[in-house]
Amino acid sequence: MWKSDAPASQNYLVGTFACLGLYMAALFGVRAGVQAGALSGPMLYAAAAAPGLAVAAQLLVTLRFMAASDEFVRAVTAKRFIVAATLTFAGFTVWGFLEDFAGLQHVPGWYVYPAFWVLMGVLNPFIRSSH
Repeated sequence: MWKSDAPASQNYLVGTFACLGLYMAALFGVRAGVQAGALSGPMLYAAAAAPGLAVAAQLLVTLRFMAASDEFVRAVTAKRFIVAATLTFAGFTVWGFLEDFAGLQHVPGWYVYPAFWVLMGVLNPFIRSSH
């Protein structure tokens, strides 16, 4: 990031890695609980939702980073976010129609989030201005 946003960038990195840790712990915990037969009924539903809560927290970390950044960084980050979200939504919508009508293999819904962040990373060198 830029020097003027060093505290915001540091908070963003710490928050992102903390959320990633929570996500991984929740994911592996749910998987282990299901494999051990320890989760059922409402507990299974609550545990299965836990990785999604880590995703929501990471999105809040990103929004806080944007709010704490200067106007330029906020605008460039927002532009990257919007373009990545648009490409992700369009890509998964097209894939869904291809699943329904052309018999393509089903892709689980949770792939949307990692695909979004891959696109954010890919777009970084290409979106360098706010307009």
